[in-house]
Amino acid sequence: EGGGGADTSRSSNAPPAHLRFGLGVDIAAVSGPGLVGLGLGLQARGGVQLSPWFAVYYQPPAVGALAVREASTAGAIGAVFNSVNFELDLPVFQIGVGPSRDILWFADCAIGSLACGTAAGSYFGADVRAAVMLGPHGPGSHAGFAIEANLHPTFIENSVLTTVTLGVAGEIY
Repeated sequence: EGGGGADTSRSSNAPPAHLRFGLGVDIAAVSGPGLVGLGLGLQARGGVQLSPWFAVYYQPPAVGALAVREASTAGAIGAVFNSVNFELDLPVFQIGVGPSRDILWFADCAIGSLACGTAAGSYFGADVRAAVMLGPHGPGSHAGFAIEANLHPTFIENSVLTTVTLGVAGEIY
């Protein structure tokens, strides 16, 4: 019975890769040499869930912060962090890391003066995202709720601007 044909009845137990998406809001703390600030952020993620355990996604969070530099200058910071994260997904915990190309905008105004200066630039950064995931885990696509934190250093010439965010997000993963 049946001879040398290829066996086409084999099936893989691994679920196929599928799209992943997340959207959330954050509060942000920003610090750098002589600079501190607080702000708000919006996070978006889009990528591929490669398996129940691993994902790759593009994360361009936008952060806006009001800041004080030394005690005499106040200003605003705007940032878009263009991160590509590689993520390990455990049943309740997600951790992702990756490089980033950051676009920053600064406006400084002397306190008591109407004169302001602005600057903008593109810099190398890095991103670390950790999240507690409330929702199912396993094969296939799911939806859940994340409580997340991001640590994001941006390397500006001879200094580092550090942004820490805490937030909540909805995820399809």
